[in-house]
Amino acid sequence: MAGKFVSLIEDSGVIKKHRSGTFIPSGDIDFYDEEHIEALIEEYKQINQDLSSHEKIFLKHRIACIREILDEYRREGVDILIRHCICAARAQFTDTRNSMLVKYPLDALIIVIILAKMCGYIIARDIVDFYRTHQLELKLLIPGLPQAKYRLSASTVNTVISLINPEQLKEFLVEYFSNVRVRIEEQIQYQKGDVHDKGIEVRDTLAFDGQELKASYQKGSDNRRLKGQHIVTLYNSTQRAVVDYQGTDKKNNERTSVLSLFTNTSISGKVVMSDALNSSGIVTDAILKAGADYLMPIKQNGNKELCSHMEGIFNRNSKQSLKTSSVYKDHGRIDEYYYEALSGELIDTRIKNSHKSLNTLVKYTHVSTPVINGNTKDCTSSVRYYVSSLPFADDVLNQIKASIEDYWYIETHHGILDNPKVFNQDAVESYNSSFLKNEAGFNKISLNILSYVRQIMSKELKVKRPISYDETMGRLNSDFSIILAFRYFTDYFFDEEYSKQ
Repeated sequence: MAGKFVSLIEDSGVIKKHRSGTFIPSGDIDFYDEEHIEALIEEYKQINQDLSSHEKIFLKHRIACIREILDEYRREGVDILIRHCICAARAQFTDTRNSMLVKYPLDALIIVIILAKMCGYIIARDIVDFYRTHQLELKLLIPGLPQAKYRLSASTVNTVISLINPEQLKEFLVEYFSNVRVRIEEQIQYQKGDVHDKGIEVRDTLAFDGQELKASYQKGSDNRRLKGQHIVTLYNSTQRAVVDYQGTDKKNNERTSVLSLFTNTSISGKVVMSDALNSSGIVTDAILKAGADYLMPIKQNGNKELCSHMEGIFNRNSKQSLKTSSVYKDHGRIDEYYYEALSGELIDTRIKNSHKSLNTLVKYTHVSTPVINGNTKDCTSSVRYYVSSLPFADDVLNQIKASIEDYWYIETHHGILDNPKVFNQDAVESYNSSFLKNEAGFNKISLNILSYVRQIMSKELKVKRPISYDETMGRLNSDFSIILAFRYFTDYFFDEEYSKQ
């Protein structure tokens, strides 16, 4: 993939940094020449001279493999891409540390942290282990890292994460890591993934939801129920990628964070969904103003009058409603989903309704039947009602069905971040607002890249379902993984959009 960008970079001499149109000059960071590479390898041998004879043989083999891959990188122009990644990070972030005392440049350390998290090294002391294990490869790949005598410590990693401006890291994700690298139709899908393979045009569904960092806490408070940070995520549930995020120290501030996300991120043309808690007129107004459509759940607690009114409308007009359904059999149960739609004009004007441009009413019924030893048991059912600005037409159910099924992938996203085998985000104990926001930001950047890597690896393995995220991390963390991880990092960093500029 790197080859296609080399001519672009050499011809232009610049690479786009921000949506504002500012540019980063190329060439201000040089990749190591042959003499420098030899010096680094010799230094690495010196600090490892106490190895056993067997370990020295392995080290010699390792160095030979690294040299071979570096030569390949140069032939393909990957070294140019790496240089531009460093330039982009250098231009993006402001280092507030005393420059006379800094041994580890901020831009280089940020890329080390992302690579470490991609490979399953999540917390500071693990990131240090990652750095020491792959020190030679990292120093050869990332210009600016110091001599081996300046040992990286966990306190340095934590300090850097705390000092990074959270807004700058958020912009870094939006600018370089929020793009979709493998679209849904190209992905290896789960059973429900065939919803988009019906020969119909469905728009991407964006979901937003808050996630508290459970082990975080507020400084000076004895109440551990008060969390130090809640992260509100805007997630492309169709393409399975984080679009943007915002941190807030209070759970009931989620709505304010969401409105900020709509202002800073383009959502035009998308369908936006949330939970019932955020289904308010203020939110749907902002969605409409941003050029998107809303599809919002209505529940008894909070919208009792409107919800009861909609229930009556569907009871009276069920025969006239548009209908579709789907059935899935998996994990020892049968799940049936029924979708009905009616015109928003059926809403009585006397009913309190804060949602403008309400064009379509939706009834969604889920019936779940356990199957044990081939025998079905008593089923359970649940009903939800939604309001939407989607135009009421014969094909509106195609979009509604796709959006509702896609919406739940934001819960999957939260689950991956909390999973102890992946990012274990719930275990982060801190009250420092900047640290917590940046931990979440690094995890989201790494997760977007891992989602891309996971799809590629799954296709190469020719499996029917994607491999797990922890298996993806494990494969990246094989003997010479940092070279492979860096290749994926640059591939994601320079997306298809750059080749069109």
